[in-house]
Amino acid sequence: MIDVVSGSDPLVLAVRTGPLPAGAELVLETPEGLRIGSVSPFGATAATSPAEQVHLVPVPAGTLPDGRTEIRARLILHGSERAATAREFLGVAIIGN
Repeated sequence: MIDVVSGSDPLVLAVRTGPLPAGAELVLETPEGLRIGSVSPFGATAATSPAEQVHLVPVPAGTLPDGRTEIRARLILHGSERAATAREFLGVAIIGN
């Protein structure tokens, strides 16, 4: 969960992940299915990545509703998708809100 301040400027999300499979895309969205952004570990593999990585995702002003918002993550890999596991999606925070 993140807290979005009313009338805020564009946001930057710090997305913490564990090692992701090569070629994976971690898609971030609201419970209503609004896509916020995504991260992809280009060139990194689960075997060579550190245990935790931080990816910065810019979010345009007005994209997220004011107040407390849940962020969900889906993993897309080789054309199939599923909910990201707790080892893949470790959490998200707003930077400078």
